[in-house]
Amino acid sequence: MATIGVVGAGIAGLVCAQALQQYGHQVVVYEKSRGVGGRMATRRLASTCADHGVRYLEPEGEALRYLLGVLHDHHVVRAWRGAIAQMLSDGSCHFLAPSRRYIAREGVNAVAKWLAVGLDIRRQHRVTAIAPVAQQGWQITFADEQPDTWADALVLAIPAPQAVDLLTPLTPLGLPLPVLDAVRAVEFSPCISAIATYSHEQGEFLDYSQAWHGIQFDTHPDLAWISFETSKRPSLIPDKATPPVFVFQSTAAFADRYQNAQDLQPAGMTLVQQAAQALYDWLDQPVDLYVHRWRYAFAQRPYPGPYIATQTPLPLLCSGDWCGGQQVGGAIASGLQAATYFQQKLGDTPAALSFHELVQALCDRPSAESA
Repeated sequence: MATIGVVGAGIAGLVCAQALQQYGHQVVVYEKSRGVGGRMATRRLASTCADHGVRYLEPEGEALRYLLGVLHDHHVVRAWRGAIAQMLSDGSCHFLAPSRRYIAREGVNAVAKWLAVGLDIRRQHRVTAIAPVAQQGWQITFADEQPDTWADALVLAIPAPQAVDLLTPLTPLGLPLPVLDAVRAVEFSPCISAIATYSHEQGEFLDYSQAWHGIQFDTHPDLAWISFETSKRPSLIPDKATPPVFVFQSTAAFADRYQNAQDLQPAGMTLVQQAAQALYDWLDQPVDLYVHRWRYAFAQRPYPGPYIATQTPLPLLCSGDWCGGQQVGGAIASGLQAATYFQQKLGDTPAALSFHELVQALCDRPSAESA
């Protein structure tokens, strides 16, 4: 049995950690933030919540399709028939063909929370350095004066540019340059998400069955997506009505203009002002506005394989949705195959665990139903 450290509690890191744990290894996940899921992010509001990373889930790929079916049976997600419109350059809209989509009453982050049950996750542990030490393994150093720890092998399940920061100092210590070059070649596009809440009076004419629930912009210079989040779920507080909540997501070009900004509120206000011009004039008067920057939203130039691995100077592997570039489905595949790689290198048996077997094992956890 090996001790394996997984850096990053996104979908790839969680799937990898669960599979390694099923193989019998001792696994610790280190996550820099307070939550899990990465872009599978949900913001808690007064009486509801808003998904400001992944908009919804579509059953693309066999693994994600199977997972969503199981989570639907366990009441973690539900099917959503939201109407998605596409806004054209002339200001007109047409509706996209209906497809099967899934959302969660408690927000899309509920999927990541379900995958995290039973794992040893050290939240608010930002890894600042890794170093190989003879006879001891990987030394893992954290910010904020947290004590160093050790692992026999490491999985860096974080965006490629963040992995580059940890890998670059290792080249004089034996890390093969082709490994660093492969990670460095991955390119991302950014995104800014603005969550806006409004008063009941402002949105009194809106209802949950309005013509559209999401709008996709293909030619707008600033706006890429608008979601009427209130259409996804009722109030999370009994007998309390939910005010209108919208999420506005930017184009990569817009986010690039704010890549070094310390204050993102002006960026958020610009997005709601653009939305007001395109839709309702009161959208530029939110009651509350929360803005988040995703520096590594989409892998524009992904790595073609499911992971990048090396045994030099010690066992180390990079994993994520940028390996294959298929977002959630790619993250699942990358995490599972990363675990299989380490099992074959470090385990007592080379047997590979299928994703179906892994999900069924997770369903048997005592607290899985309440995750």
